[in-house]
Amino acid sequence: MELFDYNRVANAAFVALLNMKENELNEKCVSLINHIINAHHIWNNRIEKKELAYGVWEIHKFTDLKLLNNANHAMSNELLADYSLEQKVDYINTKGERYSNSVRDVFFHVINHSNYHRAQIAVALRSLGIEAPVSDYIAYRR
Repeated sequence: MELFDYNRVANAAFVALLNMKENELNEKCVSLINHIINAHHIWNNRIEKKELAYGVWEIHKFTDLKLLNNANHAMSNELLADYSLEQKVDYINTKGERYSNSVRDVFFHVINHSNYHRAQIAVALRSLGIEAPVSDYIAYRR
């Protein structure tokens, strides 16, 4: 899915910048980029009904984030090949509540969730005097 390509590239741009500026960052930037990567992992694994390798707010090294971002992308593409977008996914959220959504809804959420938090990181970076990467979808398509 093209949107996952976009998501991978946008995440990679933020990970690379944050890695370069690591000593200038606040906790919010570090926490949110990790959260983006972790949440994508969690949603992929909810579809597959697999055990989670890490938690939603776990912090990784920036070098590991690059690898995890690529792994998330590869797994999402595999899931797209293996599951119908209309197939239902039953899962328990981090609060212990049970839900069921389509694969399409889950994937839309992953992309939207990433965009939301990248925007928060961009605002936090600007407050530190650091220019955030351009991550608009239309810029990616150009």
